[in-house]
Amino acid sequence: MKLDGEVRSLTPLGYESAPVLELASRGGPFERVLGLDGGSTRPIHFSDGSTLCANQAVVVSEPQMELERMPLEAFRTLALLSHSFAASGGPQAEYREEGLVGLWRVHITRDYLRRDVDHVVKGLADSASEARHARRMAARLSLGKDDLLILDGNIFPIGLYYYLIGEGNRFEIDLVSNGGAITILEGHLRLAELAAEQGAAYVGINKTPRTRYLLNCLHEEGPWAEDRQFIRALFWGLPKDELGWTNWFIQRRYRAYLSSRGP
Repeated sequence: MKLDGEVRSLTPLGYESAPVLELASRGGPFERVLGLDGGSTRPIHFSDGSTLCANQAVVVSEPQMELERMPLEAFRTLALLSHSFAASGGPQAEYREEGLVGLWRVHITRDYLRRDVDHVVKGLADSASEARHARRMAARLSLGKDDLLILDGNIFPIGLYYYLIGEGNRFEIDLVSNGGAITILEGHLRLAELAAEQGAAYVGINKTPRTRYLLNCLHEEGPWAEDRQFIRALFWGLPKDELGWTNWFIQRRYRAYLSSRGP
């Protein structure tokens, strides 16, 4: 998302530069690093024309942290997004928390969405669970200047925001008039405000390298058409064993918590 038009920065912009491989080899300046990831189903279609998508979000940390004597990954926020072309009923949006779990239940009707249903429903499911869960954890853990929150995805759902500023009308998508969708998309802005208030840093991982966000930040124009080509040029010729991966977390069943509250 670019800072233009109605988009403004919460804090003054700062610019620094250094060789990218040097930056990648530096140790982290943060005492605590938290990572948020979400997992969703593909949009599921039913014979009556309705569509359903679910997403759950989880946070892990390094070093490992606990909340209410439970590991952070025991806390989840789920979102169930549905859409229907049926004339009966109306839009619904409800959020509630019970114990470790927060749950979004949102239904969108044809009055607000007639095209790009899969894209919009999945995008809203991801946004609902991930932005809300990040805010839940950041607020309860009292993050500060020594903390870093990493989001597995963009900080803002740019495609959905563009529907709000006028692009949606061309595709028969009216999210502006849907209170539930507005509340969901507002969550990303509230997360940014909370991070600024706490003084904590947070970043998003852009997993769609077919953009020009990195290239647009370069002072000199290069021979690359998109960020993917630029990233490939940076790592060209490096031994493959210099890059690696790690698991986010191991799923466990928390019997101590369950036994104290029934089966």
